[in-house]
Amino acid sequence: MKYTFYMSIVLILAVGCNRRPSRLEQALTLAGDNRAELEKVLEHYSADAADSLKYRAAVFLIENMPYHQYAEYPESADYHRQLDTLFANPIHGQSQMDSLADRIRIQKNRIQQVRDIHRMQATCLISQIDQAFETRRYGWTQVVGWDDFCEYILPYRVDYDPPEDWRPLYGKRMQPVLDSLNRPGVSAATVCEMLTAFFDPPDFFLLDNRLPLKPPPSLLMKITAGNCYDLALFGIYAMRTAGLPVTYDFTPQWANRSLGHEWNVLLTDSAFITFQIDDAVPFGHHIQSKSSDRMPKAYRRMYSIQQESLAMQSVEEEIPPLFRNPFLRDVSMHYFDAVDVTVTLTVPPPVPKEIAYVMVFDNRDWSPVGWGKIRKDRVMFPKMNRKCVYVAMYYDRGCFYPASAAPFLIDRDGNLQLYTPHAGQPVSATVQRKFPCRDVHILQERMPGGRFQLADKPDFSDAVTVHVVDTLSDMVPQRVKPDGDHACQYFRYKSAGIGHVFMAELEVYDPEGNQLSGEIIGTEGSYWNNGMDRTKAFDGNMLTYCESPVGDGWVGLKFAGKTTVKEIVYVPRNDDNHINANELYELYYYDRGWVSLGAREGDKTYQLVYDNVPGNALLLLRNHTKGSEERIFTYENDKQVWW
Repeated sequence: MKYTFYMSIVLILAVGCNRRPSRLEQALTLAGDNRAELEKVLEHYSADAADSLKYRAAVFLIENMPYHQYAEYPESADYHRQLDTLFANPIHGQSQMDSLADRIRIQKNRIQQVRDIHRMQATCLISQIDQAFETRRYGWTQVVGWDDFCEYILPYRVDYDPPEDWRPLYGKRMQPVLDSLNRPGVSAATVCEMLTAFFDPPDFFLLDNRLPLKPPPSLLMKITAGNCYDLALFGIYAMRTAGLPVTYDFTPQWANRSLGHEWNVLLTDSAFITFQIDDAVPFGHHIQSKSSDRMPKAYRRMYSIQQESLAMQSVEEEIPPLFRNPFLRDVSMHYFDAVDVTVTLTVPPPVPKEIAYVMVFDNRDWSPVGWGKIRKDRVMFPKMNRKCVYVAMYYDRGCFYPASAAPFLIDRDGNLQLYTPHAGQPVSATVQRKFPCRDVHILQERMPGGRFQLADKPDFSDAVTVHVVDTLSDMVPQRVKPDGDHACQYFRYKSAGIGHVFMAELEVYDPEGNQLSGEIIGTEGSYWNNGMDRTKAFDGNMLTYCESPVGDGWVGLKFAGKTTVKEIVYVPRNDDNHINANELYELYYYDRGWVSLGAREGDKTYQLVYDNVPGNALLLLRNHTKGSEERIFTYENDKQVWW
């Protein structure tokens, strides 16, 4: 049986031996008992020739309505009241939002999927259409073409949020701003920028997870807690109320980090402007501000059915949840120099397959970002980004299976570089981290010029500087071996400029390799009383650190007597993703799945050495003791290269 987004729609499309009914008639047939409500809308706009455009708009909305749906919960009204309370008092924070979401999730069997075509009321749809046309009085809306008006201003909904007559609510709040801008020569970009600043939520915080039930548009207007997806929906409702052609684009998964991202786009004849309602960056530079994040694919969520989407293809197999959405349009070419790539499938599927998927790593596993139709043993993945590592897979019964033995990199020239492990050409690899250092710029601002000093006087007036910190390229533990034998009673690290110490751990060793201890000394207090005082540099916790209240603060030890310092190990403020002593690690390489190269325990060298690593392999290091962040890498020129 063919798998499509809605089986009942397939059945409707299949009826009729001699002729296919119009799309409008198909939608009305699918409406069932609700057909009369939709026909009221068509009759309403058929009575007056002056409403001919509104009639066309109603047809557009109804024709594409069958695929739109939302989740309904028996206590939805109570759920919305609780959200309203939390939004009004953001001090409740993450824990209470999580608690509310968890209560809904454990009752997921009571959540019902409702189709718009079965519930839409004539009064609501007529109101939405009339108010959308009201925006055509604005100069910036008058220049919007009919197709863009229908797709980006007219729709009564955005995604899976419950339908609601939201335009009056947004319009009432925005009217003073719109009235002040409604004059000749004001551009859509100016209006969008002004409204973004007007709606900027001052106490917004990000939720770790999406809410299981989407808030209605009226609640989004009050939002103080959510994620980029919630903000994107909020941005669309606000801007469409103002007659601005705004949508949201998204990448399902970044190629070089966890999570995906959603953002708003203002579409005009002369501009393609990305923004988000809470942007801290200058308006219109939202995606530009994320230049360090690699986007493998980009999609746009449309109102109209996209015939090119996988959901609309006639395939004889189940498809992943992401691609069951028939409203996805591939817009990758708007964001990067996209290239089509062809991959040979070297691993047979568990059962015959028509579709293969291209995946990127999400810090724990592979995540789908694109698809392609299989032709014999090859598949072409269209519009892919360069300088990203991918793997091809099949999808069967809710799981992904390798379709090719080797992951591949699309290089800057658009060519494929296969990471086929060469077991006969092993290399020795020294690994220091399981996740890339993303905050090196902070170290480069805080650490250079910091000095390690030894002294016999408590005021360090006789201090000998045994090491000055230069630029740091990583957060891994650093080793310093002073020249000669330096006997002293006092040891310290003194930061320079705006350093504020910024030291996570300090270790001092004598000539026999014994770790030295003593009375902790140094600048008293902590920056803004954040609790990160001098004791944190010696507490054995890599995630705490000394942050002094003054820029040139210091921290150190007073020894019981004169002591020779032979080695210093220091760890600047860090993410604890380096190798730690007494923690269990395991290195893997990819060959039709992750293959272990053995588990071993870290020690005070803060690094692991593996002598049996296949050449040209994609690698992954896991910490079985703690932590969750991990990232794929290759080993090139004696260094870990992160992807």
